[in-house]
Amino acid sequence: MLIFYCDESGVYPKAGNIAPLLNQDEKDRWYFLAALAVSIEHRKQLRDVVLDVKNKYIVCHAPLGKLHERSPEAEIKGHELFAILKGGKPKFRLWNCLSKTDVETLLDELLSRLSFLHNRLYVVAIDQVFYYRKMFRLAWPSPFVALTFLQQKALYLLNTPTPNPDFGGRFGIFVVDRGSAVDQQFEVDEFLKTRDSISQIAGVSFPYDAMLLENPVVAKSSDVAQLQVCDLLLYIVADAIRSDNPQGEWFKRVMPFIAAKPDGKKTGAGLHFYPLEAVPASWKGF
Repeated sequence: MLIFYCDESGVYPKAGNIAPLLNQDEKDRWYFLAALAVSIEHRKQLRDVVLDVKNKYIVCHAPLGKLHERSPEAEIKGHELFAILKGGKPKFRLWNCLSKTDVETLLDELLSRLSFLHNRLYVVAIDQVFYYRKMFRLAWPSPFVALTFLQQKALYLLNTPTPNPDFGGRFGIFVVDRGSAVDQQFEVDEFLKTRDSISQIAGVSFPYDAMLLENPVVAKSSDVAQLQVCDLLLYIVADAIRSDNPQGEWFKRVMPFIAAKPDGKKTGAGLHFYPLEAVPASWKGF
């Protein structure tokens, strides 16, 4: 079985009210949803790597060296780590003990030890302002559009025969972060209508029910190390797109994690822009 751990970045307007975004910074127009595909066999390995890195760089600074693995202070979050790298202040005082060099070393070790997840990250990037202007409405909620595309990518992965039996002919389940727009917006009937509409337009009959367990499971990110890794990887990808910088140092480090086509291209495989015309010029052919 494959578990698709999902996290988001950006804001989806309540009730689809796009007006507040029309005059905001260009970066605010983007909504991202990512899925990190992890096999049952790799699930514990991934958790153990994250806990080991936490203990080495964060827990050691806690009073008496004690910090429960599910404590919010022990949670790996992209925006907290990069706040330090960018000269800002982290949310928790405990993290003030981490220098820029400490964070760089932490990230370097974590990404290096997670190489077994290469080609397992799928990201959907939705330009909500362009989406609204093109259709003069949000035809479907952005979180549902993104989740549909991620489920389609999951089916391709589950149906692709590979030498590794972990990734062929198996079932999949989606785990989403509690409090995310997907969680808040999720109504089974509305999501299924969105998914069916997109599938009909695509002209492909996807075997959703045969391959994916029915509804996403909701989990708290501080409880799930795998969600924290998805958060970190997505933060780096989303930051590169928002700043229109595909040549960024950290994005280059994360590139191997993004699923690619046989020709090595990421766009249209592990990196999907919606609407299709919303691909920034510097990302075309990427």
